Amino acid sequence: MNLQDNLESKSLRNGNINCALVNEIVSMTEINYLSDSENFISENSHIDFTPFNTESIILFENTTEYFPDLIKLLNNNKIPHTILNDEFDLSFIVI
Repeated sequence: MNLQDNLESKSLRNGNINCALVNEIVSMTEINYLSDSENFISENSHIDFTPFNTESIILFENTTEYFPDLIKLLNNNKIPHTILNDEFDLSFIVI
């Protein structure tokens, strides 16, 4: 599943995600997949990752230009997401 398909499947308004929105997210932050984040998951044993599927996307605060803008973008486009904190108290988003 590609990034756009993944985000579209998570959008509450079917068809709300388009290439422009995907490009905007990519321009703001680094895209990581839960399936590629085994080390991160093992280092954060205090977090239960079982509610998320392996195709979930992780957006880290420390690789994002301005984290509040990213949250606002996700909220404005009704993209369901969860904000958590890692072992260093840095925020990250799981979509």
